[in-house]
Amino acid sequence: MERTVDYLIIGAGIAGTVLERYLRHLDVAIVDPHPGGYRIGESIIPSFFNGHLLREEVLPGARRLPSYSRKDGTTFVGRDSVAAFPVAPEDRALSMHVARHEFDAHLHASLGTPVLKERVVDVDVANHIVRTEKTTFRVRRQIVDCSGQAMVVGRSTATVDDLFPMFARWGYYDVTKVAPERFAADVAASGKAYLEYDLGECRVRESDRSAPWDVSHSSILTQLGDGLWSWQIALYDRTVLSFGVVSRSGPVAVDALDELAMTTHSPVFELARRTASRGDAFSRDHVRNNFARRASPVATMDYILLADAAMFADPIYSTGTGFAAMSAVELAWLLEGDGWTEEKCASYLERYDRTMSMALDAFDTWYRDELLHADAAAAPAVQDVLQGTLFQRTLLTGYRGAMTAAERIDRVGEYELEVQRRGGGWPFAK
Repeated sequence: MERTVDYLIIGAGIAGTVLERYLRHLDVAIVDPHPGGYRIGESIIPSFFNGHLLREEVLPGARRLPSYSRKDGTTFVGRDSVAAFPVAPEDRALSMHVARHEFDAHLHASLGTPVLKERVVDVDVANHIVRTEKTTFRVRRQIVDCSGQAMVVGRSTATVDDLFPMFARWGYYDVTKVAPERFAADVAASGKAYLEYDLGECRVRESDRSAPWDVSHSSILTQLGDGLWSWQIALYDRTVLSFGVVSRSGPVAVDALDELAMTTHSPVFELARRTASRGDAFSRDHVRNNFARRASPVATMDYILLADAAMFADPIYSTGTGFAAMSAVELAWLLEGDGWTEEKCASYLERYDRTMSMALDAFDTWYRDELLHADAAAAPAVQDVLQGTLFQRTLLTGYRGAMTAAERIDRVGEYELEVQRRGGGWPFAK
């Protein structure tokens, strides 16, 4: 079968689904062989959804999903300090941990996404032709790759390069007990400083609270060694724990993952190993090695790479889902009116390079050995003057750098207002 479309979107994750919704008034097809299948990316930060109605149409319903668990922020555990980064009060009601297969299925149902369950088998970029097992698509305008780490278009054009060694292994554990009060005692016993990010002053400072916050409702990121970090994300109302290890020094063995999970998990949780007999994605471990890759160029007049299909460097940050949604909204705006032009393409390339360079610098703050050693040797004077250890200060800079895309959030609202003023056809403009 042959079909001609204005745009073909490859991948029905968050980026592809949001883009399809905004371009639905055009002739658009979206293909994905396994929509709503297992994906990593279990943290949703609603500030990335500001300015468009996804926040109103999708996020409230996601609170009713079985895997939903409240997220109050992120907790960073370093060698000498623990720092809490809370979600802004106005975002807390819709900030969540949720299994991606449930969230994506909910997203598709909420938006009525017409996903074609087809696998791409060939991409002819020069002639704007994409073939699946069932259909030959002839694309009038651009092929948009939202396939995530599969990087379907990038790989077909032989433009994917490795960034640096990066290895990850993760799995899921049953939470048999939650004891939030243990965290304060653990911090006190460890002798680590307890710090909090001040939302008003935009800086990390020593907390004046008598007890740390309820860490069980946060994403927990822990430094386990030089170039080695773990994440802990509680799902299903804190009855299942996603535990992952990311390393820059080599692959993480399955035995090592299990040992680290059982010995280094937060004291607020008591864990039990899951049994493989359940047969689902939560009953086995997952591994991904040498996955830090970047495609170049990320856009031409023939194709556009979006979100993880352009670059995937590090899974430890909880910004990927929001970055995907927000980037899709911005791209939809660029494709409005006279469509994709040489000028828009050049602007897209320039902004992408700037944002990704800052993100890569931010990721380096996690794994740079001299930074970790400097934290252990930080002098009291440095702590007094700089309001926190060297590690936490630099971590803050890196964390904010990785979220620089959020600076464009307000522009999304401006986009929709402009569409309304000119009577444009975005389906979200009311």
